[in-house]
Amino acid sequence: MNRVPAVIVNIQRQPGANIIAVVDRIKLLLPQLTASLPSSVQVSYLTDRTNTIRASVSDVQFELMLTVALVVMVIFVFLRNVAATVIPRRRCSSLMVGHVWRDVSARLQLE
Repeated sequence: MNRVPAVIVNIQRQPGANIIAVVDRIKLLLPQLTASLPSSVQVSYLTDRTNTIRASVSDVQFELMLTVALVVMVIFVFLRNVAATVIPRRRCSSLMVGHVWRDVSARLQLE
């Protein structure tokens, strides 16, 4: 087995930190770090857990939009009036997407 000396830097988030933003900033700064190192030093990622976090955020966004669409459809089916459906749709969209989305996305990014 060929052994190569290595240095592993483990970056952990602080409580309340946005893990996706931290990883994005590290990826932006990594070329500067690599440029300052000797050419014989190779820098690579071992793991990046933000891929699953980004997928979870995307799934929650889709589920919220689907929920709004289904609520509007049910309201329209029962009221059978476009004008009466538009008012709850606007209110439902602003409430769900505004308040719920901030809470859910913040919790997912922290995990």
